[in-house]
Amino acid sequence: MESLYSKLYDKYTKLKAKKFQELEKPNKDQEITFMNYVTAAEELIEHLRNEKERLNVQVNEMRNEVNSLRAKANEQLLECQDLLMEDNQKIKELKEENERLLKLQREGLLCPAKDSDMLQLDASEDDQTRPENNMTVRPSEKAKMQNVSHSGFSDEGFGHADPATIGQSGKELTFNEASAGSRMPECCRKINISSDGGGNKIEPANCLYQVLIESLVGMKLSASNELHGICISALHESSGYTFSLTWVRRAGKKEAELLYRVISLGTLTRVAPEWMREEIMFSINMCSLFFERVTRFIRLNH
Repeated sequence: MESLYSKLYDKYTKLKAKKFQELEKPNKDQEITFMNYVTAAEELIEHLRNEKERLNVQVNEMRNEVNSLRAKANEQLLECQDLLMEDNQKIKELKEENERLLKLQREGLLCPAKDSDMLQLDASEDDQTRPENNMTVRPSEKAKMQNVSHSGFSDEGFGHADPATIGQSGKELTFNEASAGSRMPECCRKINISSDGGGNKIEPANCLYQVLIESLVGMKLSASNELHGICISALHESSGYTFSLTWVRRAGKKEAELLYRVISLGTLTRVAPEWMREEIMFSINMCSLFFERVTRFIRLNH
């Protein structure tokens, strides 16, 4: 009996061990599968964490870029507002300057422009109204020229209108109108036409010479006969800068000269140099240099 019990116990033990092995194998397979899932989940979590950090960095960069663009846009807005205010101020100054010039023209202080805006002389009318060819400067003109101060516009050919160097006793400035009228082209003169027995004075067509000169100097020009010579007014429309050039002759000199007087500096008042504010006398040969300096200054400062 004892040997039988021993055999049964051994058989039971083997069956039990075999049963445990059969039950343990699925558990190990499930454990391996679970560990694989855990590892994959951890890898995915780590990947998502890294992706989150990368996206956070990208979001911060984009936020900084947006802030920078917003700051630049604000700066551009302020700059545009400043430019708009400056333009409005310039427009206001130009309107005031235009009103002042119109007032001066109404008062007769500015060389009046003709209806056709051209240089027009009537030689026969000058011969009837002026028995003498040489005209003298009024005392008021002499007093104006005595107020001229020295400045930096000291190139050869340019000089200040000094009455002591021009002449004495009210005979400083003279002008030969008959010779000037004879040299004037036909398109710049007034023409008398009598169609029905009466003399009708007709303005000529636009003077081609004046149109050409205006396009070269970039200014509007007008001219009139003054007591001491032809007065040419030049106007730079965008800045309001206006000046006059008077064709004069010094006593004892053959060649005529130009007398520069500023009428208004317009918007160039704060930046204009001294030579633009004073009266200057220069020869005809220096006229091209004078306009070159004026146009270059306006181009750089307006």
